[in-house]
Amino acid sequence: MKMFLNTTSPQRNISSAAAGCNVYFPELCRNFKQVINKAQSILPRAFSFLYTVFMGDIAMEDKIQTRQEKRELRLRKQIKKEQIIRWSLIGFGVLLLIGSVFLIFSGKEKPKPYEALSAEIAEDARNRQHIDPERAVIVDAGLSLLGKVNYFWGGKSDAVGFDPRFGEMTEVTSQGSETSGTMRPYGLDCSGFVSWCFIQSGMNEAGMADLIGHGTWNQWEKSAAIEWDELMPGDLVFQNEYPEATENHVGICIGFDEEGEPLFVHCAASFDNVVVTYAGDVFRFARRPSVF
Repeated sequence: MKMFLNTTSPQRNISSAAAGCNVYFPELCRNFKQVINKAQSILPRAFSFLYTVFMGDIAMEDKIQTRQEKRELRLRKQIKKEQIIRWSLIGFGVLLLIGSVFLIFSGKEKPKPYEALSAEIAEDARNRQHIDPERAVIVDAGLSLLGKVNYFWGGKSDAVGFDPRFGEMTEVTSQGSETSGTMRPYGLDCSGFVSWCFIQSGMNEAGMADLIGHGTWNQWEKSAAIEWDELMPGDLVFQNEYPEATENHVGICIGFDEEGEPLFVHCAASFDNVVVTYAGDVFRFARRPSVF
């Protein structure tokens, strides 16, 4: 009889031997089973020599685990610190961007009120800086009509000095206005006011009206675009841009307030008179007449 034992499991081998004994030697089986049972009880101790547990093994394993955990903890703290710094910088940059945008748009959204200013404020702006004589005469001409001439749709005047027709009840013959066909005190419209001011300059009296142009369209065509911060007294400002515009409004820069904001004199339908105002949300395009 050949008996094969599984060397990987001594207890299993002995159990197999007991099974074989029960088949071939039944008389001896009971005694052999007792031996087997005894052997099975001592096998764990018999094979314990394969590994000896030394003192400190568990402590060493705990220490290794502790060192690893400490390294991982330090790494996590470092990563967390870097993330905090990174997000703090990003947040600071976002706040700066938001603040800058807010300052830019708050300044644009809240211009100085578009309202008629007093003659004293107008004179202060006019006298705040030196104005070239050729420009000063135009500014002074505009201020001379402040509060004295009504807005009149299609109103024009080539008179040098105060036109005696100003204030006379006259029919509005130009079409395109709700006032067309009504009787109103004669005055000037916005482009007529600009033309009259330039006529008062004395420069090329015979052709000044043609040089500056009649109507906002011609006055736009006879001037060149400039930046807002390039404005000087005597320059023109428009509400809309040609050729897209179907209607427009024009005024003359007279000077600047103590904060550097430009002021403009113009004959406005909304005030029914010659007024001085800030640009507000009305004047947006600056241009320099070709006569300068």
